[in-house]
Amino acid sequence: MGASKSIRTRFVDDLRDYTNTLAAVHLLKEALKGGSMITVGAANDIVSKENLKADAKIGNVVKAILAQAGKEGEARSLWVKNDTDNKWHLQAAITIGGAVYTVDLVQEGIVKGEQLYTVNIESKLAKDDSPTPSRGKLFFNPGAKATVKIKANKDGDLRAVTQKGLEISHDSIAPYSYQNEIIAKYCDKVSQGADTQLALAGTGSGKSIIMAGIAQSLGKTVMIVPDALLVSQQTKEVLNLVNKGIENGAPVTPINVFTLDLLEKPGLIDDPEDMDQVTSYFATVLEGTSKPKKFEHMVLQSTHPLFKVIAPLIKDNMVLIDESHTHTFDSESTKLLQGLKDNNSVLALTATPTSKLYDLFPGTPLDDLSLGAAIELGNVRPIKAEVDYYEAEDLVTQAVVRYFDDYYLRTGDNGYTDPVQLKAELLKKVPKPSDMEAQSQAIEIALERNRMRCPRNMAFSDNKQTRQELATIYQKISEGDATTINKYKDTIAAKRKQSEIEARVAMTLKFVQDVDAQKTKEVTELVTLATKTPVVDLPRDIVIEQQKGVQRTINSLALALVLNEKPSSIGEKDRTNKLRTFIEKCDAEFHGFKTEGKTGKPGEDAVEAKLKACASFNREKMRESLLKMESPIPDLPATQQAAMINLILDRAEALAANITADRPMVDIVMNPTPVNLKALEVDSNYTRTIDASTTDTTKKGIVAMLDVGIVSQVVSDQTVATGVSIKDVFNVQIVNNYSEAVESDINVINGTLSGPQAMGRCVRHGDGLARVQQIIDVRYKGTGLILTVDDAIDRQNSGVKTKAVMTARDNLQLIQKATVVQSIYRGQKTVGMFAKNRDELSALTSDIQKCRVAISTKTSMLQDGRNHLVTTKQKLHNSEVELAFIPGNPKGRIPPQYRNKPEMVRHWTQRKVLPGVIDGIVERNQQIEDSLQDSVQQLQKLEKRRNVLLAQIQSAPSTKGATVVKTKTAMTVQDAEMDFSDQSFHRGSKTHGLFAQKKQDVSAITVDIQKCKEAISTQTDMLRVGRNLLDSTKQKLHKSEVELAFIPGNPNGRIPPQYRNQPEMVRYWTQRQALPGVIDGIVERNQKLEDALRDSLKQLQKLEKQRDALLEKTQSTQAQQTVATM
Repeated sequence: MGASKSIRTRFVDDLRDYTNTLAAVHLLKEALKGGSMITVGAANDIVSKENLKADAKIGNVVKAILAQAGKEGEARSLWVKNDTDNKWHLQAAITIGGAVYTVDLVQEGIVKGEQLYTVNIESKLAKDDSPTPSRGKLFFNPGAKATVKIKANKDGDLRAVTQKGLEISHDSIAPYSYQNEIIAKYCDKVSQGADTQLALAGTGSGKSIIMAGIAQSLGKTVMIVPDALLVSQQTKEVLNLVNKGIENGAPVTPINVFTLDLLEKPGLIDDPEDMDQVTSYFATVLEGTSKPKKFEHMVLQSTHPLFKVIAPLIKDNMVLIDESHTHTFDSESTKLLQGLKDNNSVLALTATPTSKLYDLFPGTPLDDLSLGAAIELGNVRPIKAEVDYYEAEDLVTQAVVRYFDDYYLRTGDNGYTDPVQLKAELLKKVPKPSDMEAQSQAIEIALERNRMRCPRNMAFSDNKQTRQELATIYQKISEGDATTINKYKDTIAAKRKQSEIEARVAMTLKFVQDVDAQKTKEVTELVTLATKTPVVDLPRDIVIEQQKGVQRTINSLALALVLNEKPSSIGEKDRTNKLRTFIEKCDAEFHGFKTEGKTGKPGEDAVEAKLKACASFNREKMRESLLKMESPIPDLPATQQAAMINLILDRAEALAANITADRPMVDIVMNPTPVNLKALEVDSNYTRTIDASTTDTTKKGIVAMLDVGIVSQVVSDQTVATGVSIKDVFNVQIVNNYSEAVESDINVINGTLSGPQAMGRCVRHGDGLARVQQIIDVRYKGTGLILTVDDAIDRQNSGVKTKAVMTARDNLQLIQKATVVQSIYRGQKTVGMFAKNRDELSALTSDIQKCRVAISTKTSMLQDGRNHLVTTKQKLHNSEVELAFIPGNPKGRIPPQYRNKPEMVRHWTQRKVLPGVIDGIVERNQQIEDSLQDSVQQLQKLEKRRNVLLAQIQSAPSTKGATVVKTKTAMTVQDAEMDFSDQSFHRGSKTHGLFAQKKQDVSAITVDIQKCKEAISTQTDMLRVGRNLLDSTKQKLHKSEVELAFIPGNPNGRIPPQYRNQPEMVRYWTQRQALPGVIDGIVERNQKLEDALRDSLKQLQKLEKQRDALLEKTQSTQAQQTVATM
């Protein structure tokens, strides 16, 4: 049902206005960075010249284009007065990544010194056969039209304005373009009446920003998160986004956010335990009549005791559910969710969906942005993945030595220092060094700047003992414990040496021309000989990094106070070695204004305002501003909070004094006085642990200390694997301890939910290079039960691989549950029933596996078919667009004057041929879809029959079993599952002996199954590539046939002499002769691949059948022996 129709209409209007306005800003910003803008002949030159400036602005481009176009009414003006609206119009086109956007700029007059425009934007598909714009570049859907209001001031600042008056510029705090795409897609669904949606957005992709953007566009919004820490984080995101805006020419009125913990504080209601008071007050919050203050937004914790009390009151609202996979969906919670869905528009977001979540939000997810895709977009950090398997006793040791190993930024990473550029700068110095000296110095400096050592780290494990050992070792090392340090330092030194060698080789090769394998080998040998084993001083390394972390926090917040900048922007400049340049530029601006005064240059008003603020520096007012700023300071424990506030205000005061006295700031920022780390209690807080027993207040404090650099290591279970995002955390460690049984809690680190979530704790920003170290118990190797970070960030296949691991864990858990129930709660009759139905169960298992393989194959074929349909429709649309410019756009034969133009002939041919091709694709897809549906129904039927059999076996009465139940009344099924390894495999000598006897066979079969699955995956990928190659080759041949069809007589022999000097015709002739043989070869190769794939699938089914038979035999004997021994 959802929200009422009138409410949905308002949601659509506001969301469409917001997303169109934001998309227009991103579009124009992208045009400045690299698009082609065509208005008059010199427009591209204007864009290029502006891009050369250190602070390029879109508004300057607009101003220059307008100047080039002239003024309305002038003889040379390119402005055209529209007879309909009697306004001056200037038309333009922008091309980005193959997409074309037409822009109609309409003058609306000057108000308060600002030129107002209406911009009408229309999106067209990619020209010719260019690929569809990548994620984050398709600012408007093909064929979409949008009208946006624009303001341009004298300084060249351009701001788009929503219907509500909200102003958005290129540097506003706002959703990124790919986040805006998700909001726009949801808007489309709401407009179609489908306002309950699930969106998959990868870890680090900014789900909280998406929610805050929707809140900014709509006004009153209900946001639901799973825990108190995320309540705090989401509240900050909303306040940071909504309170920083400009609306109707003035700063927005600060808003208030309601959270359930406010009800527990004095001032709102008399008795928080009186449910009538709670519901009555919350009703006023929803209505906007609450006192003593109104709340514009709500961030509610789903696990808060009062949530179930107030949730039924939420109606006709926009409800956003973050980290939806972590919410408890028991029968009561499911009923609450259904009530929210029935009465509201609901968007649920998660990075790691569960089968239960898919059941609650049926249908295709609104969007699917994986972590790998988010990394590719460049808005989150790339990940250096390190995955290794070790014996159980080596897991902690390997985690320690691998963490203290160095790693280095790579070419292309944001913040990478290029030794080639450094050398060029060094050669400009006086006295000038020699070429070799400059190169050597450049490599040394680049190594130092690109080295990542002892970064802030979050380590995760399900095993409490592992967490305790790891935390203790890290803390002892930081305290200088000699015994602990000596245990690891030699191994760490060897690892650091190898990492340095690899980095030196990569940098040295940048100075080598025509690099090949031999030259790489020679350079590697020379560098290896020249590189010494480094001296390892771990406590010193830790202190250096702690000083850097705390100083970065102080500088970011102090400079933000003095310069009115964003702390996150200052922090990024520091992390990417750009802070010195920024400070020196600011110093120059202040000095220039003080010596020259106002000269009419852009931006002088802002400089003057900063100077006035520094001259009237007030410490108390700065303190108030600091506590209101987006920062972790308010969440720090009292001692650290007071100390950090003083350090920040001291730094801000010193900066303001230097600015006022016309002294440079650069020394204060880049060479600061070392912080007294003991006063901040950094030494005792180097490592902190978090688990389910940690209170919310303590958890907030630890995360805040990690954020500012006081804490360097957090060792945790799944508690903070979700949602905690800190820009300066560059390292994550996942320790996958072995468990005999699949854990009953789906949110464990070993699973497919919290594991991938934890991997994303270090990708919060787009700068630098993050490192994820996954240390896995070797017993998991080849089992398919652990999702590796390599698979989690796989751009194309992460979803498939995650689902495979989830399925493997679910299947094994199902077997374990059945085994536990049989061995503990069933007697002789149960065993008899199991034996009686074994053959049918075995046959069902085989049929189910075959059915799943068929579904997987058909699903892949259907997806390929749908992709083919989209690209073919796009080609047809492209041709229609191009042919629309032919006078009269005739539908019959191509006019004679266009027959010698190959491009037009191709478009004409495509318009004739492609409709039939599209019909064929649609028909084929429908056949596959029908077949797929049949397979799904068959699978459901088979699984239902299997489950009925299992239920009959598990529920069979037993005389001996009754005695067991009587003596085990306190034991639940969950207890039995948790004690699976002890009870299921070690109860009874006969069972244990049988399991030991068959263990080697099961292990061998498991390895063979994994190898078989890997072969199937490889063969499937190769076959897909082969089929794509076949399609593209056939297309080339078809195109050649079409082009050659216009040659009189269309001879099949040698090319006529008159065409031999035309390269295009020669190429088409050659392709017609050669490609049939190529196609035959591809067909033959694809057939061999299909045969091999079919054989592999048969082998997999055979192996799985053997494994299942062994497991069933073990389980049956175990049940008999258990009964006999009870």
